[in-house]
Formats: sequence, C-alpha cells, structure tokens
Amino acid sequence: PFGQVPALQDGDLYLWESRAICKYVSRKNKPELLKQGDLKESTMVDVWMEVEANQYTSAMDPILFECLIRPMLGGTTDQKAVEGNLEKLKKVLEVYEARLTKCKYLAGDFISLADLNHVSVTLCLFATPHASALDAYPHVKAWWAGLMARPSVQKVAALMKPSA
Repeated sequence: PFGQVPALQDGDLYLWESRAICKYVSRKNKPELLKQGDLKESTMVDVWMEVEANQYTSAMDPILFECLIRPMLGGTTDQKAVEGNLEKLKKVLEVYEARLTKCKYLAGDFISLADLNHVSVTLCLFATPHASALDAYPHVKAWWAGLMARPSVQKVAALMKPSA
C-alpha cells in the first residue's frame, strides 16, 4: 500500500514490511526460529526482535544512509550524524555484549529470528568505513562470527555483494 519494497504475495495473502514478512516466512517454514509453543523463549525472541528494530537498526540506519546512500545520490557524508549514531550504536552494543556473556544468542542458547534479523543491516555496516564497530565487543564479535558461519547467512551475504 505504500508503494515500497519489500512486499510478498503468497496465494491471496499480500504482506509488506520486512519484519512481518520474516515472521510469516518463519511461521510457515521454520517456526522453531520463533520458539512458538514456549512462552518464555518466544517472548525473549520478541524482545530481541524489538531491540533489533528499535535500538540496533535505528542507530545503524543513519550511519548507512550517510556512508552509503548519500554519496550515491551525489551528496557528502555528514560526519557529525555518523559520529552521533556510532555513539548510539556503541551503547546498544554494550547491552548486546552483556547479554551475550550470558547466552550464545540474543534470545537464549538457541538461534532465532531475532539473531537472523541483524544480518542484512550488519552486512551493510561492513561496506562502510566503520566496519570495526564490533571489534571492541568480543562476545558480539563471536556471535557475529557464528552467524556468518551459517550457510543461510553466507547465501544472503553472497546475494548482497554487488555484481561485477
């Protein structure tokens, strides 16, 4: 309805909004990524999906816009905006670091959609001069390395690389 992508049609069902699409696809094909059937675990998946959307990605988006999109549009990167959002991202990463000292993944000791929803935006960060943002957080780096080792994440990463 907003004339934007992503959008998904599955039979007579039309969806928009990336996170809603991800939840639908998970419910249909990989419900274990949402931990449905376990109230506590599914709630933690929900919590960390909200954190991804409202903390992590909201700090990341302005950095990506300034470093990747604005230059493509012929503009100049606003370093002050980048630096301010890098500070916000550091505060978020401190929370992630603390969480990941207690469990292997964000929602617990199981991979979930909460983890996987971080992939595309984090891959984009590595296309900026600020790829080292995770370096100060060893548990975050280990979590990211574990995600990157997954074949599904490697496929996404290959799809996101610009073609020659």
